[in-house]
Amino acid sequence: MAGLEPQTLEGEELSDRIRVTRLRAIGWIGYVYQGEMLSLGRPVASCAIKLIHPRPMCSPDTLLQDLREQARFVHPHLLALQQSGLVREGVARDWIYLTSELADYSIQDLLTRGQTLTPTQVRECLVQLLEALRYLHAQGIVHGEVRPANVLSTTTGWRLSGLEYRGTLSRRLEELGFSQNHFVFRAPEAQERGADHSSADVWSLAVVAHAAMTGRLPFDEEESRDRSDLLWRIVNQDPQFEHLEEPFDQLMTHCLVREPRMRWTAEQALACLSGRPVLETNFEQIRPGGFEAPEPAESPDPPLIASALPPPPSSSPLYVGLGIALVLVGLFIGKFLLPPPPKKARQVVAGDLVQQQYTVAYLDDRGRLTTQAAQAPVLKEDIGEGVVLDLIQIPAVDFEQGAYPGELQAESDESPRHRVHLDTFYMSRFEITQHQWSVVCAMPAVEHDLPQTPWTMAGPNRPVHDVSWYQAREFCLRLSQGLGRVHRLPSEAEWEYACRGGPVDRPFHFGSLLTDRVANFAPIPAFTQSVPPGLNRNEVVDVQTYPYASHYGLYQMHGNVKEWCQDYYGPYSAAAQSNPPGPASGHDRVIRGGGFRSPAARCRTAARYHEPPDQSGNDVGFRLVVPEVTGVND
Repeated sequence: MAGLEPQTLEGEELSDRIRVTRLRAIGWIGYVYQGEMLSLGRPVASCAIKLIHPRPMCSPDTLLQDLREQARFVHPHLLALQQSGLVREGVARDWIYLTSELADYSIQDLLTRGQTLTPTQVRECLVQLLEALRYLHAQGIVHGEVRPANVLSTTTGWRLSGLEYRGTLSRRLEELGFSQNHFVFRAPEAQERGADHSSADVWSLAVVAHAAMTGRLPFDEEESRDRSDLLWRIVNQDPQFEHLEEPFDQLMTHCLVREPRMRWTAEQALACLSGRPVLETNFEQIRPGGFEAPEPAESPDPPLIASALPPPPSSSPLYVGLGIALVLVGLFIGKFLLPPPPKKARQVVAGDLVQQQYTVAYLDDRGRLTTQAAQAPVLKEDIGEGVVLDLIQIPAVDFEQGAYPGELQAESDESPRHRVHLDTFYMSRFEITQHQWSVVCAMPAVEHDLPQTPWTMAGPNRPVHDVSWYQAREFCLRLSQGLGRVHRLPSEAEWEYACRGGPVDRPFHFGSLLTDRVANFAPIPAFTQSVPPGLNRNEVVDVQTYPYASHYGLYQMHGNVKEWCQDYYGPYSAAAQSNPPGPASGHDRVIRGGGFRSPAARCRTAARYHEPPDQSGNDVGFRLVVPEVTGVND
């Protein structure tokens, strides 16, 4: 191992043209950073930086030259290499850096936070990446590293990354950390000897698409005892993918075929997605790179994982003994030599919930208050040091997102109103507190460090504030890793429905107005003239200051601190959506709910804010969500 602590490079200049800003991921054979391209010492553009290290006895300069050869493959949906070089001094001396376009997110990022893509998004992604694979295969090039971390969404579409790691190049790079997804997305025949033919890329892309659309692998993972058992199933059993709408069902049927020669090519898969006739493959005219060259009669390297198929019928005990020995060798390798499986994400079950009492408040048009007792199922999580995180169950629903027709002081970006389906999820009852933040800060970092006390107004039960979207996301990632259950920021649709509390056309969950008796906000300018301005606290308050909750039992959804959401900010679509993840790309992230400095109009249920994800403010905090159903990579 090279012995480099990846976080120590943040803020370092790798050359007079490249500066590292922050660590984004630790891959199998590389660290991935966000960085800046410099001109005369000043940043002129953002970029992604991959930092890799040669194995001992491997010349860095020779390896760098071979890596640069990959730049000759240019396609709109291949991530292009911008700059490359050898770090000549400092803690990263003799490391190789490669820069490229900065992606918005990867499929791996979506799956990690429990999100999936819509069929339309998956089709768009598949068409673009299949075009890239068709281009590579026509030149006799096998990508070999098609997996969620290498499928990237950028401002100009989907890009396929990882080409620099293909084939023998990866064997000359030092392994920095094992990727849990490195093997499960490989074709059966590539599990041990690697991908050496184009059909393995098609298999891998089909598995990625299935996971992106359904949140699970197309294998019998639930029945697998451990990782070695799952890999054995991938090698020896046919995939068990769930029924999908066309053309995806047909695509999976023909791309997830265990026999490589029988799989569709990238061209055939593209024809299926485009509605064109799919031409059958003439196996007598297969050319290298186009599909699959005929295999030699004898393989010089027998596979290390044994086949599950029984030997030909024979009365000789030699055949039986040989078959048993091969299976035992395969199981030994799977159990002791392959890395352990990832921890299965714990899903919420009924036994995890307790009933919680709370008081719902309603304001009439003159600000008079009425209350009603209610109760809701609550998931109580001990996050450490006796600190409990309460999450309210928000049941599955279909509702109309956006400002209702004629809503007072509505903004243009709150329309068009559109139909949304949400699955059941659990949202934190209160805004995340400073006490909870301190506990999670002590947990191991996932992507980057967290400030111990980012807030400007201290108090253990006050909401954490002055945090960026990146910091809020890191908080969720640490909880997910520590508790074995997915925690993430709410989607914009989840936040709005949890606040709205039903198919009601009111600007606030309290009713048609907001007063200082139920919320902490800036009372001037007044939302209506029917009530006096009220008290302006001009600071964050404890999360339990107000005794009144929303319909579902959530507190301070209006005011106190604005709350980060997962989504990129962008215009609404009028089309009906299911569990929408928001726009596929963008610059700013959504903020909801309004803060102590916000007037009532900006605290409305439908009101939308947006800020760059690296920005913060003393009236910006967050709450989080646990999805009831988690995906394969959660």
